[in-house]
Amino acid sequence: MRINDAILGIIIIILSSLVIFESRSFPALPGVPYGPGLFPTIIACFMIAGGIILIFNGIKNLPVTGWYELEEWARKRNTYFTLGIIFSVLLFYILFSEKLGFILTSILILSSMLLWTRGKKKFLSSVCISIFFSLIIFLLFGKMMRIPLPVGIMQGIL
Repeated sequence: MRINDAILGIIIIILSSLVIFESRSFPALPGVPYGPGLFPTIIACFMIAGGIILIFNGIKNLPVTGWYELEEWARKRNTYFTLGIIFSVLLFYILFSEKLGFILTSILILSSMLLWTRGKKKFLSSVCISIFFSLIIFLLFGKMMRIPLPVGIMQGIL
């Protein structure tokens, strides 16, 4: 998928403006002549300048490039269904990870994504991969790095 630079420039300007707006709310540090929002504001200003350059280049090249062009893969219905599945599993994690816990939720999510991408013929290997990587991620992040991951119904076990 190709998007004209003018559209990307507008998006960059909007996001950079939001960064500037948000960085103004950072609390001031005592004894420091500038606040913690100074550097994000400076970077966002440079990004706005880059966005303006992108807009001018995009408008200049508009007759050649057009506004956007979809690649072949983006025209298939299967692509949009896969995108819907990704958003669905993210929503599932948000809604159920506290109740089920990280390990069970990630096993269900990884299994469903692997089954969708690899097919039902590889059911057993997809489930085994999901269990293995869910446990590895839990051990690395939850135990070694001490990042609090939801335990859920496995409270007494872990």
